[in-house]
Order: sequence, then structure tokens, then C-alpha cells
Amino acid sequence: MLSACGGAAYVGSEPTTTKRRYVRQDKEYVYIPSPQAVDVYNQHMGGVDLLDSMLGYYRIHLRSRQWYKRIFFHMVDMTLVNAWLLRRRINADSYMPLYDFKLAVSEHLRKAGKAVMTKKRGRPSSIVGTPTSKPGWHSLPYS
Repeated sequence: MLSACGGAAYVGSEPTTTKRRYVRQDKEYVYIPSPQAVDVYNQHMGGVDLLDSMLGYYRIHLRSRQWYKRIFFHMVDMTLVNAWLLRRRINADSYMPLYDFKLAVSEHLRKAGKAVMTKKRGRPSSIVGTPTSKPGWHSLPYS
């Protein structure tokens, strides 16, 4: 099960702290006990809210009945947003919007594994036509 606060699974209800809350009906402040697990959860919940809001900006839209495809693309989206947040933290001086970051990653993935085509240097070949297995089929006649 995914958790909003990874280490909070080991935090129990003890020790408790007191929190000050306002009661509208009585128009006064009341002190209530708060378990440590609630405090740890509330500390880390802001990061989950940030991730959810960032996922909504440029989501990979895929309409599919196969549940595993939707989960896969959701995980890809989460990975890209987390990578973008890490990039922002490491490279604070150069800002790249999330949309441009996703485009750059997709371009690099699209080009991955392909050989780089370089232009040949020098004069072009002086041969008019090259022989093929069947002369006359999509080839120029040669002498």
C-alpha cells in the first residue's frame, strides 16, 4: 500500500500532543489531544497534495479498458513529476517548465537506441546507376 508518509507506519498513537482548535458554536478555543501519527501524517501530506496538483497539469491521457495501462501511465507521470522536482532542486539557477521537461524527456526516449546519421564528406559518387538483383526494376540502366 502506498503511504503519504513512509516512516509514519511505525509511529503509534503515543505520545500525544495537544492542539488548539476553535469551536464556532462556543466561540472559544479548545485544547484537544493529537496522536503522534496524525502529526507526522500532516507534516508529509503537503508533498502528496503538491504531487497530485502537478499530475493534473499535463497528464498522459489514455482511454483504455485495461487497468494496467492506466496504472503504468500514471506511474510514468508520477516519475516525470518527481524527476522534474529533483531537477528544480539540483539546478536552481536554470528553470525549465514541466511541459518543456516532459517534451525533452520524450524526445530523448524517442531518439534512444537510434544510430546517429552523419553526412558523408567528400564528392558524391560518379556512378550513374548501381546494379540490382533484377535490372529494370526500380533502378537506372547502367552501361
